[in-house]
Amino acid sequence: LMGIKVDVQSRLFRESRILCMPSFGDNELTLPSHLPAHLRSVSLPKEYPSKNKSERDKMLSLVACVRLHKLQLLNDRLLPLETNDMHERLLKVALTKLRKVETKLENTKPPIDDGACTAYIYPILQASTNFVDHDKVVGGEGRKLGLVTLDPLAEVGMPSLEFLHPNLGELQIKIGEKKTIHLTLTQWNECAQFFACLMSSRWGRRRTQSFFRYNGKFDGVIPTHLVSCLSEDHNIDWPRMKSVISDFSRDVEKRRACVKDLTLDKDLLRPRLWTPIYDPHVTYICYGPSPLSCNAPFPDEEYDTYSEYFEKKRLHPVSP
Repeated sequence: LMGIKVDVQSRLFRESRILCMPSFGDNELTLPSHLPAHLRSVSLPKEYPSKNKSERDKMLSLVACVRLHKLQLLNDRLLPLETNDMHERLLKVALTKLRKVETKLENTKPPIDDGACTAYIYPILQASTNFVDHDKVVGGEGRKLGLVTLDPLAEVGMPSLEFLHPNLGELQIKIGEKKTIHLTLTQWNECAQFFACLMSSRWGRRRTQSFFRYNGKFDGVIPTHLVSCLSEDHNIDWPRMKSVISDFSRDVEKRRACVKDLTLDKDLLRPRLWTPIYDPHVTYICYGPSPLSCNAPFPDEEYDTYSEYFEKKRLHPVSP
């Protein structure tokens, strides 16, 4: 009923997937959880309980579509809104409330050539019941992400966010106190490359080679900002960012060669973040080599061995 992207982490758990899908009962249809609670339940009209299951489900679907269309969540063809539909509806709402500005606001631009400019760092503070444990496991050493801006943010009304993460539990996120620094053009570009790596690692597409790129344009409405890596004392961690940029720039062949060169007694002594080739949008914490071979029994009865699982489920043949 609704065209909405599901987060990668949510797709890994059956309970999370169910919440993102409509669910049919005998005489009721429950819509996905991203809708308001009072809109999710659709009941069958009194004339239809005597119909068979297929007819009841069809009627429930039609009633749900009518409701979503009335709420302007479906177009006139009772299909999910496309990008153009959403763009037009947002403009209708936004433009009616915007006041005309006589003078165009100019956003601060990065330095030119060898010059430096004033910038502001806002640490992104994240906390949960086991967030610190994850940081210790992956060797984060208290690092965090930080917002780098050329214009200071508003001093009041700084937003905060709380939600349930499938791996980290109850997660609270807020913006920390401002720190003023000076950035050169080279440093600004390094922050931009790091930000592009973060965005591409989550939203990029390796198969189609679709990645985020820094375009260097500063004519937008939103003030110029980037995301950087901060050390525990809230300073920009330049060595870590350069390492991330270098690692992310490697192609698949270089990544495979790097894995083959690893030694079990030196390189895998501590846990590492691991992104498999067959599923590049999911990252695991690898605690070290397993004593099992690929020919070992698979815990799920659907597959006999790990080798069979990788070949049939992941379409990635491995040697037993």
